[in-house]
Amino acid sequence: MNAMPQPRHPELFDLRPPLDPAPAVKRALKAALGRSNLSRDQVVDRMNELAEAEGMGRKVIKATLDNWCKPGNPERLPGLAWLVILCHALDDFTPISALAEIAGLRVISGRDLALLQWARAEQSKRRADRRARAAFLSLEQDGDG
Repeated sequence: MNAMPQPRHPELFDLRPPLDPAPAVKRALKAALGRSNLSRDQVVDRMNELAEAEGMGRKVIKATLDNWCKPGNPERLPGLAWLVILCHALDDFTPISALAEIAGLRVISGRDLALLQWARAEQSKRRADRRARAAFLSLEQDGDG
């Protein structure tokens, strides 16, 4: 008698993060706007100034900004250009970080970037030191023969 295969419960075992960025980006947008000292009207004005400086030829209105943050409408998200402009207007890049995290990536800057660059250089230096030591030991062994 063959044992019946046990059904798999994907919600229990599937640890893969969700691939739909909408909920995370919307939460990050709403949180970034909440942390800002600017009103939403001021944010829209700043975004339109930045868009004009970029020659985009389009404007955003407060209702659009509000829709980007509403959790119930996942299709309403800013395009990439507007997302970048919004982050610059707020001086808060957590919405872009939220998007990157969906892909398993991290956004770093400033001190963290310098630390990463230092760590890579240090790792490279240590590898070079090990190669130099190995070459030196090889020379010493050859000299003994």
